[in-house]
Amino acid sequence: MNPPFGTKLKGIDMVFLKKGIDLANHAVYSLHKTSTRDHILKKAKEWGVECEVVAELRYNLDKSYKFHKKQSLDIAVDFLRFEKKPRSE
Repeated sequence: MNPPFGTKLKGIDMVFLKKGIDLANHAVYSLHKTSTRDHILKKAKEWGVECEVVAELRYNLDKSYKFHKKQSLDIAVDFLRFEKKPRSE
């Protein structure tokens, strides 16, 4: 996923993530802004999946559109692992 994916269309990144989890056999890995960590962990709990912060990273986003004001921007991101909990028989 593109880290600022949910910034332009609020919440669409979570719809995308949920669908990925639904389709996955076991686990999904995703990048999200660190500032949204609490929200992401809350959603994972609501969805009944385990979520682990695998790494805290710095993502360098180079200027690629006219509306970008800076040449590049360093964004704190979490590399997350979402794991489906085994179903009880």
